[in-house]
Amino acid sequence: MLIPNNLYSIIINNNLEVRTSVSIDPATGTAEDRSLYTYEAIPRGTIFKFDVLYNSGNNFKIGGEELKDDNNQKISSSWIKDKVESGLKLFSTLGVGGLTSKGFGRLKILNLNSSNGGS
Repeated sequence: MLIPNNLYSIIINNNLEVRTSVSIDPATGTAEDRSLYTYEAIPRGTIFKFDVLYNSGNNFKIGGEELKDDNNQKISSSWIKDKVESGLKLFSTLGVGGLTSKGFGRLKILNLNSSNGGS
């Protein structure tokens, strides 16, 4: 999504949560001196909508080598689709972005439907 420059700050300021936290000293379990900080977070339950386009992998190369599937055959768009969708499902456990060790960045991919618009 492209956002005009004059709307960017309005969208950010109206939709992000600004949170304040303090760093804890793991040895003592108390707040570290001068460790108050703030960060911005996308609110829980935010819905992102995006499209994923799959292309034939016939022209993809890594290190000059053509990509092959698990059976050492040329890769197909369905093989690419399966790999991408498997990776997208990992967002729910691995998370994306910062502070993932605190539980941030978990995403659940909904409505992972296929439409055969391309090759």
